[in-house]
Amino acid sequence: MAPYLKTVQQHNIQQVNEALNGLYIEQEDYENLSKSIEDYNNLDQIGLASTLEKHELLEMRRIAAKLYKLNKRYKQSIELSKQDKIFKDAMVTARDSNSAELAESLLDYFIEAKDKECFTAMLFTCYELLKADVVLEKAWRNNMMDAAMPFVIQSVKQYTGKIDLLDVKEQKKEKEAEKKESAMNDFVPDYNPQMGMPGFGNLAIGNVPGAGMAPGMGGMGGGMGMGGMPGQMQGF
Repeated sequence: MAPYLKTVQQHNIQQVNEALNGLYIEQEDYENLSKSIEDYNNLDQIGLASTLEKHELLEMRRIAAKLYKLNKRYKQSIELSKQDKIFKDAMVTARDSNSAELAESLLDYFIEAKDKECFTAMLFTCYELLKADVVLEKAWRNNMMDAAMPFVIQSVKQYTGKIDLLDVKEQKKEKEAEKKESAMNDFVPDYNPQMGMPGFGNLAIGNVPGAGMAPGMGGMGGGMGMGGMPGQMQGF
């Protein structure tokens, strides 16, 4: 029976998959069952998970948790893993759920259990989901600062790196602005003496009659006598 079902299973037919999986369960062959589920997913996965979570074999219950996870029932999967104390599976499921709420809930579970090793491992596994201020408060209130220190160091390093990057970008902007301002200040408009001063048409200083003389001073006989005294009237 089993050899025939294995041959037909390549077509991924639900009835065939479920019949073969039933044989694996009866034989407690959790390795082939796990592989069958991975390769052929056309089956009632939630129904199978509900059956397996009550199985006496731990590995069968792990498959149930895996099925819940595959169907995005992360909370059920985590609870089942916690029940069997397979904490690594629970942490990975919390991480894959991308839920900060589930991650914090599992972190609280380890705090209540006073399990510092799992607390530290949880901070590492779900680093992206856990906020630094939340972790620090929980660690401080529950005397777990030493267990949280690797997380704190990594968080400080990450935040410092972000600040340094922002500083570099800001300095780059300031330098570019300074270059633009300097270029504008260094600009001198072309000036041709033959064209005259702006606003004075084509007049040039060198072409103005009497240029350089004080106003009112003409030639030697133009209204002023020798020595700058007023000229004498003729006949006197």
